Amino acid sequence: MGRVSDVVAQRSSEAFVGRGAELATLLGCLEPRGPIVILVHGIAGVGKSTLLDAFAARARSRHATVVRIDCRTVEPTERGFLQELKSAVGGHAATVPKLAARLARLGRCVVLTLDTYEVFRLMDTWLRQVLVPALPDNVRVIVAGREPPVAAWQSTPGWQALFRSLPLHTLPDADSLALLHNLGVDERDAYRIHRFAHGHPLSLQLAASALRERPDLDLEDAAIPRVVEELTRTYLSDVAAMRWMPRPCCAGRPSRCCTRCCRQPRRRTRSTACVRCPSSIGGAMA
Repeated sequence: MGRVSDVVAQRSSEAFVGRGAELATLLGCLEPRGPIVILVHGIAGVGKSTLLDAFAARARSRHATVVRIDCRTVEPTERGFLQELKSAVGGHAATVPKLAARLARLGRCVVLTLDTYEVFRLMDTWLRQVLVPALPDNVRVIVAGREPPVAAWQSTPGWQALFRSLPLHTLPDADSLALLHNLGVDERDAYRIHRFAHGHPLSLQLAASALRERPDLDLEDAAIPRVVEELTRTYLSDVAAMRWMPRPCCAGRPSRCCTRCCRQPRRRTRSTACVRCPSSIGGAMA
């Protein structure tokens, strides 16, 4: 008997449109001389997670093993990430060497995907300098987040040919209309939605959903308020999250950093480390 997640994945694959060039770039990492790390970046709602879903399905059809981690569920520390990776791949110890050895045994080609990476950027230096270099050569890493990569990924000697930055933009006209068609929107309404959504995938989906829920209302009354409300909620949640971004001050003195220097309320994670202080997880980003 199948699982609901399988049905959801199938429906998502059927509704996926466009992004042919981006998918080709991601699938290129499966080649022996493909990039080791690809960072997909774009604004909220532009379709980064959907692209990762489509890539994962196609990579698995090519017999690659895909390990997926959503950074929103991970404590932004070295220990938190290694524990999450251990849960995803199995093993007896949450250390870099042990997990690297475990990944080496998972298959001929293994892809580790990190979604919503913008909430995990504090660990970027550790990822680049410690984790990725320790991985076996059958492992590729695909990262998806809202911010472009830090310069060190492209400027550090040796990384230029192994790293690829992949910006994700809004959908072109034909793909926007095809997506709306797949969502059950008639041609007349599809053109009207496209005019105000400008190819933004989340806006297109929200508008289509609003029309399904309230077909008795005009497009302007049903779709536009829903799109504005949901996008506002998305961006406000980002603003709230930014209040807890680490600050490169008072390294080595996390409690004083929060109470004396930053004058901000402390929030502690399970490790009881102050998440504002880079020193608590191995240093500030380069």
